[in-house]
Amino acid sequence: MTNTLFIGLVSIMGLIFLFNSLVTWATELGPLEKYRLRRQGVVPVSDSNKYLRISLSGLFSLALYAGFAYFFSDFVTKGDAVGPLLVIAEVLAILLVYDFMYYWMHRGFHWQPMVRLVHGTHHKVRNPTVADGLYLDPWDNVAGLGLFFLSILIIGPVSTATFLSAVFVYIMINNINHTGLELPHPIFKLTNHWAKKHDHHHGVNSRANYGSIFPFWDKMFGTYE
Repeated sequence: MTNTLFIGLVSIMGLIFLFNSLVTWATELGPLEKYRLRRQGVVPVSDSNKYLRISLSGLFSLALYAGFAYFFSDFVTKGDAVGPLLVIAEVLAILLVYDFMYYWMHRGFHWQPMVRLVHGTHHKVRNPTVADGLYLDPWDNVAGLGLFFLSILIIGPVSTATFLSAVFVYIMINNINHTGLELPHPIFKLTNHWAKKHDHHHGVNSRANYGSIFPFWDKMFGTYE
């Protein structure tokens, strides 16, 4: 794994940690609390248990990212410098491929045996906040990241800038999905849509809104609410 990839991944994880910490404080104790979509139905475990699992999942995720970059860097990245338009196009392609595969995996995870074996822990969170994207069983974590890595391999090799940008955008969208916030400004229209759609999946109807990023798949296959 090149120094650039390693430094980039560590920097991204640091930024994500700061973002999550700030949003968690602002949501639970600060000025964003009044914009919570719902205030009922918290995760039925103690805060210490919850944040221990989230912390361990975060460290496990970082190890998976580092391992993927180390073992697959020759297949994933190329050394050529590329322009910003190509970076954007490659990131969108990665996310589109990922979200299609994730839709079907996530839908399969709501088959009752899979809920018990893999996905049930995540759905103990009925009223998610930003850090709850990492409230996962290890196999759930591996499955989601595995699809993301597979998407990069399908589209790649891509530039280092594309790889790091895709990682950052992927993590940020997953976190935004779990904020449980609807903010009162038009600039937040997209993030509000993500948050409301996924909050509905957690707290109202877990048989709807399986897609993580794009609305296409849920609308196409009749699971959009």
